[in-house]
Amino acid sequence: MRLVAHSQGHSLVVLPRLYSRCIVPQFRGPVPDAFALHRANLVQTGVEFSGSVDVLLRFAAGPLGASSCRLEDLEDARRWKLVKAATDFPLRPEAICPDGPSKGESARTKPR
Repeated sequence: MRLVAHSQGHSLVVLPRLYSRCIVPQFRGPVPDAFALHRANLVQTGVEFSGSVDVLLRFAAGPLGASSCRLEDLEDARRWKLVKAATDFPLRPEAICPDGPSKGESARTKPR
């Protein structure tokens, strides 16, 4: 995912991308004075920066050098009790759309 943004101050952009410690920034221009990746809204990726940023956010994990980040993700999930949250509060279709699917939606989203 590529992010191109400009801010006159210090900013945080929340991206619709699952946060992982395996996300590696590849700058396509000058590195901003301040830049950091954060967990936002529990599961999304937050990009903190100052000034201008043009960055490609790449997921890099594998057995040849970048495997510890997945273990760090697992530890985060345990620390934040993400599995318990998902089982205690399962996403139910009726919670999203209590009146059933609207025009153009798939009937598969209806509770059975």
